[in-house]
Amino acid sequence: MLLCCCTGNKKFDVVATPHFDSILNAASRMSESGEQQRAFEYVRQAHAAGGLSLPDEFNYLNFCYIDFYDNKKDYMACSALADSMIQFCESNKDSKIIREKRVFAYSDKADALMALGAYLESYDYYYKAKQAAMENEDSCGLSRFTYSMGMVLYKQQKFLESAENFKQAFREESNCDENFKLFYKQQEILDNLGLCYWHAGCLDSAIVYYQKAIGFIEENEKKFPTKSPMTFAVAKAVAMGNLAQVLVQKGDKSAAIALMKESIAINLQKGYCNGDAELNQIKLARLYFENGNIQDAEHVLNCIHAELDTVPDRNVEQSWNQLMWKLKDYQHDPAGAYPFLKNYVRLSDSTNVQKELLLGSDITSRIRNQEKQSQLDLLHRKAESEKMFLFILSVVAALSILLVFFIFRYARQTRRNLDRLQALNDQINNQNIQINKQKSELEIALQSLEQRDTERNRILRSVAHDVINPISAILSLAGLLEESTMNQTDEQREILNLIKVSCRNSMGLCQDILEASGTMDSKNLKKEPVNVYELAKSCVELLTVKAAAKKQIIELQADNESITANINKDKIWRVLNNLIGNAIKFSFPNSKIEVSIKCIDKENSSLIPVEKLNTDPAGDIILISVKDSGIGIADDLKQFVFNPFSEAKRPGTSGENANGLGMSISLQIAKAHGGNIWFESEEGKGTTFYFAFPA
Repeated sequence: MLLCCCTGNKKFDVVATPHFDSILNAASRMSESGEQQRAFEYVRQAHAAGGLSLPDEFNYLNFCYIDFYDNKKDYMACSALADSMIQFCESNKDSKIIREKRVFAYSDKADALMALGAYLESYDYYYKAKQAAMENEDSCGLSRFTYSMGMVLYKQQKFLESAENFKQAFREESNCDENFKLFYKQQEILDNLGLCYWHAGCLDSAIVYYQKAIGFIEENEKKFPTKSPMTFAVAKAVAMGNLAQVLVQKGDKSAAIALMKESIAINLQKGYCNGDAELNQIKLARLYFENGNIQDAEHVLNCIHAELDTVPDRNVEQSWNQLMWKLKDYQHDPAGAYPFLKNYVRLSDSTNVQKELLLGSDITSRIRNQEKQSQLDLLHRKAESEKMFLFILSVVAALSILLVFFIFRYARQTRRNLDRLQALNDQINNQNIQINKQKSELEIALQSLEQRDTERNRILRSVAHDVINPISAILSLAGLLEESTMNQTDEQREILNLIKVSCRNSMGLCQDILEASGTMDSKNLKKEPVNVYELAKSCVELLTVKAAAKKQIIELQADNESITANINKDKIWRVLNNLIGNAIKFSFPNSKIEVSIKCIDKENSSLIPVEKLNTDPAGDIILISVKDSGIGIADDLKQFVFNPFSEAKRPGTSGENANGLGMSISLQIAKAHGGNIWFESEEGKGTTFYFAFPA
């Protein structure tokens, strides 16, 4: 886990007067000893006594923020306290020492918004923190922004980019005054680097950084004799627990179990990082379960259940319900397993929604747009507001109409080119008798068509790339106009809103066009051994709620639940999600969707025609089918199902929308794996899609 919940993560950033400084130091020692509420009351009473300086007042707000963030987990209160700190800095900007603390106030506001799931708004405050650090020429303050960027990129699963930011933050902190706060942040960065490389699959690098973190803690412990030994033990235990995860993957499970137990024993103590201990207990229980030590796994799970009442953690609760469900299922107790499965699905759905929002946001683009917007603000203030408003409004409206026109024109052209290519392929199939005589001419014609298709894709990508930037600029201009101009009429505001909606829709279409017009190289496709049944099972579990909304049932069957294939997990998951999602969309309420997984060995591979796979498989074949009893596909639309910008797109049985690109992208993924997708359908009776690829 990242060191974001343990004692010592945040420290007081403004030097207080000697009297209040001693109070804060005493409160810090109380908090480190597990007496957080006593520490809070001690500081609150000192503040109520009055007679504090400006730095003391800021430190009081900062102390309250840390208590609500680290101990009470009340992020709404944290957001309000951060607003108070920002307002305090603005009201006392004549004081240089307070003005310089804006970077910490903005960073705290961004952290609170991030915890609340307001990701785009949090990125705006991270940018404000960066601006404040640059205005103050504060390299140490800038390191906090770089560190925050690393944290966000980590949460977005961009692990190598996150690692680079953490390294830069470590270098920037070399300009900070050497103290306990600096030491604690540096050991945290080393541990975070280990996590980044572990998630990225660089196990040896992860081990190096975890060992560096442990060694760094041991080397510096004697430099701070007044600090509680608990603080150093907590940090070391966290790194040990993380190192154990790597040892599991390296195959040294006995050493991993020993490290986990040692880490748990340390952090389960009162006042220590109990949340980290619970996470390591989950890892230990999962490891016992995988090794077949069911009794040991059950014992650990019972311990976690007793701890969750006093140390609640949503992620731990989710994993605990998942493992309890599997335990009851292993014990052949379906009635006992169902409540845990239900809780796990509920918690997973909530977590996945937040995760999708975070993964769908782009902090780099958001920061870049903020920088551009700041430049536009400066230009805007130099011009006459009303005249500039009318001019920009007319230009934005004209550009929006023009851009939308070009996008749809190129989309129609693409559809016509694909229709021509399909027609030519049909003609070639009907003239097989004359292939030998016309081979040369047909090859030339096919090459020409491929060149046209390549050129069409190049044009589409170029246009989509060129269109995204002006649309993004238009969206920023529209937001600028909406925020900075006070005398807007209702009609003007409505026009601005229409422009913003049009821009967002256009950007979404551009992204789909880019992906649909691209090609996938199977040589560069990252593959790994994956349990296909478990992958399909996770997809079905996520879509169960969507199916339940239409009172549908999804059944998953497999000849063997241990079917494994060397595939790109994310790409194959997307194909399954698209096929099952389409089945839900085009099936009637109260119907059933059947998902089947079969492994066909080499001797029986003739059951699947070679032309369906686009290659002659050297081994077993995985065949996945998704069957529904929905509206089916009309005969005149079947030839368009896998075409981008397809004419076959139709609304679902409940009016769901479709953009016509999903099946085209799925087919590209299948072919990149040496496989194929085909279907059998009868209008009004349902459709069965087949997805086959070599294992």
